Amino acid sequence: MPQTDASGVRFCTAPQNTRAHTAAVHFTGTEGICLNPNSMQSVSGQCVPQTNQGDIHIVNIWPHMHKLGVHQQIVINRAGGTTETLHDAPFDFNSQISYPTDTVIHPGDTLTTTCSYDNTTSAKVPFGEDTQDEMCYGFLTAWPVGALTTPMTGSATGSIFQQLRCENNLSILQSCNGLADIPKN
Repeated sequence: MPQTDASGVRFCTAPQNTRAHTAAVHFTGTEGICLNPNSMQSVSGQCVPQTNQGDIHIVNIWPHMHKLGVHQQIVINRAGGTTETLHDAPFDFNSQISYPTDTVIHPGDTLTTTCSYDNTTSAKVPFGEDTQDEMCYGFLTAWPVGALTTPMTGSATGSIFQQLRCENNLSILQSCNGLADIPKN
């Protein structure tokens, strides 16, 4: 049955080179997801930011998983050996929240994103774009643009998503269907 809502999008534009800092939404996490039936599991992906960008300023965090996701944690692994929790909260697919922050990632720091799931189904659940599949993304609004990207290989190289991605792309080999789970352009 068709339904209407009050959703909308508003764009704010500015002439080129008039903003001191241009941010973009980047994403961390992993696509190496293969959840066993009737089990609780966690998956992790590490982000190694580009070192030639200098400090990276994170201004917002939006955790994203699908219906089996129950918790997400993003930890900063500081170059000096300490850790700092950037995000650590339960996840509810029906109430997805973004979290403002004012956090700086320094050269040499890395990020680890861990997603936890409760697969109450009798089937294996792989990574995928459909809600019956799963995702593990930490969408981070950060500047400078592109600072949380990593070089990519594979069939999806070159897409805008690949350009803003800092996730563990190699873990796709651990997914239920192996390389067939890699998203297409």
